[in-house]
Amino acid sequence: MKHIILSFFTVLGVFTSESIFSQDVNRFSSDENKFFIGFQLSGAFPVESFTNLNIGSPCNSSINTGSVYELTLGYRINAHLGGALLLSEAPYELDPASVGAAQLISGHPGLYQSAAVFKSGQLIAQSAMIGAFYDLPISKNGKIFLKPKLLLGIIGCTIPEIEVVGQHSPGASDKSGNSIDTVETWDMPKIYAYSISYRIEAAMYYALNKRFDVFVNLAFQGSSLSFANVPFTYNLTVNSTNNNAGTSTALTNNSYVKEINPSVSYQAIIVGLGCEIRF
Repeated sequence: MKHIILSFFTVLGVFTSESIFSQDVNRFSSDENKFFIGFQLSGAFPVESFTNLNIGSPCNSSINTGSVYELTLGYRINAHLGGALLLSEAPYELDPASVGAAQLISGHPGLYQSAAVFKSGQLIAQSAMIGAFYDLPISKNGKIFLKPKLLLGIIGCTIPEIEVVGQHSPGASDKSGNSIDTVETWDMPKIYAYSISYRIEAAMYYALNKRFDVFVNLAFQGSSLSFANVPFTYNLTVNSTNNNAGTSTALTNNSYVKEINPSVSYQAIIVGLGCEIRF
C-alpha cells in the first residue's frame, strides 16, 4: 500500500516538474468549455488482501481481475482547477479453483475427489465519488497535459450467494451391502455493504480538438467494508440405498446456522482508456 502511494506521487512529481520548467501554457480559457463529460473503460487489478475473499472454508475464493465502467461529470473553475463527480461499477469474477472447493478436496483426499461444486457469481463494487483535479500542461501548445485527481465518496459492495456442495466419493457401503451416499452443503446468501472510499489518480490527456480529448489513466482505490450478522448454513445428509430393492433411507440429516461477520479490504489498481467531451 505504501509503495503504491509512493510510486504514484513519484510519477506525479516528475510530470509536474517538467510542466513547471517547460514554460508551457494551458490552452484552455477560463471562460469557455467549463463543463465536461467523460467515459472510461478500465481493468481493475486486486492487490494486497483483496486478491482473496475469505468467507470461511470451504467458501473462500480468489478474486480475478475485474473490469470497470466509469462516467465522469466535471466543472472547470478556472484554466487549471476544477471539480468532478465519478460514477463507476466494477464486476469481479470469483474463482474457487485454487481456494474454495479445491480447499475442501485437498483437505480430505480421496473423500470428495472432484465432486465438490462451487456455485457463485460476481463480486460487484459500485462507487459514487466527488473530488478535485488540476490540469498540468506538458506540451507548449497545451495539447498534451496531465490531470491528477483526488476523490472521496461511497463504495457499495455486493457479494453473490456462495454455495459449496461436497459429495463423498461413491463406493462406500455398510455391512448389509447398502450404498452410503453423503452430501455436505455450505451456503452463504447474497450480501451487501457500503463504506467510505478514496481514490487517487493521474491521467495523461491528448486534445484532438477544442472539445474532444482522449486519455490513459492510472488510479488506486481503497476502502474497508464490513458485513455484519451474515447467516452461514451447513447441512449434512447421509442416505442408505438398498441396491436390490431400489429404496433409500435417510440415516442422518443435520444442519445448523451460524452468524459470521466477514470483511473486505477493497484495494485495486485501475488502468484504463477514455475520452472526454467539453461543452
